[in-house]
Amino acid sequence: MPVTQNLSGKKILLFTPQGKGIYGTAIFNELERKGAEVYIYNERPSTSTLTKIAYRLAGRFLQAHFAKYLNGILKEVKTCDFDYVLIIRGEAFSPKDIKKLRLHFPKAKFILYLWDSLKNNDTRRLFPHFDRVFSFDLEDCKKNPNLIFRPLFFIREYENIADKNQYHNDLVFVGTLHSGRLLLLQRVEKYLKQHGLTVKSYLYFPSRLLYLRKKLTDRSFKGYSPGDFNYKMLPAKEVSRLLAESKVSLDMQGSTQSGLTMRTIEVLGAKRKLLTTNKQIAQYDFYHPENIQIIDLDFKELNLEFFKTPFKEIPESIYYKYALRNWIDEVLNINNPHKEIIKKGYEGL
Repeated sequence: MPVTQNLSGKKILLFTPQGKGIYGTAIFNELERKGAEVYIYNERPSTSTLTKIAYRLAGRFLQAHFAKYLNGILKEVKTCDFDYVLIIRGEAFSPKDIKKLRLHFPKAKFILYLWDSLKNNDTRRLFPHFDRVFSFDLEDCKKNPNLIFRPLFFIREYENIADKNQYHNDLVFVGTLHSGRLLLLQRVEKYLKQHGLTVKSYLYFPSRLLYLRKKLTDRSFKGYSPGDFNYKMLPAKEVSRLLAESKVSLDMQGSTQSGLTMRTIEVLGAKRKLLTTNKQIAQYDFYHPENIQIIDLDFKELNLEFFKTPFKEIPESIYYKYALRNWIDEVLNINNPHKEIIKKGYEGL
């Protein structure tokens, strides 16, 4: 599906987690493909794990620190007349910060997109200061009428591997270990290997400090050492390569969210099968039992036929709705020939 220049001449101030990390870069590139001039910044002053923890635990006491960071950005972009200010997650922002941005850029549309659940990151204080607020979490949207439901997206790397079918693994798991994920992974891996199936995993911790904390508090880490885990995120190209080489991907829902994870949508983009603990997925328009097997944390057995049959194709109108380029069109509320199809897909959820 071709990308139209529907943002030609528009200027966008973009704040994303990690700044020009995997997803920030993908959003930045897609906005530029659509013709926009984009200025991108991290939504926090630093990408370090300690900064993340500090803002999550004591954000209100760091407002002066964040204000200094934001003032530095405003000096860099003071001559820009932005059409959009798009903030993704926005955990470190205060209402005062948004008011300051609005004073500097009075003609801009202000949009907030949440890809954390409100239980993890309660940003409700910011809602009144935005023109539109979106969330990937269906249950949060049902409880908060100010939220617009919009699931996450897959980037082009996953779309590009959709037709590759040279498999080396029956199951792959790439992800951060939290909320009991290791215990479930152990059980799934043991079950599949007992039936002659192969499992590939990349186990990630943001830091060794967090691993040591888990080691002391979680019995499922018994028998593991620091060398069994990785402390650098796997590059997007490596994640897509592993997914391309695997028949099925394992996704484990966080205990405090109902929204579909980024990995879930990426698996859809790659047209691979999914083994998941998120029962909410059965409500989505792309769900098909031949492609998605839902399991409990205490599962007794898996449907092994699931690993032997190919991915069942879904309608293109549904598939492309979850592509990043359509996510952008919907979030920015710009013209899209598939807009009505996209909107219809959420009805009944």
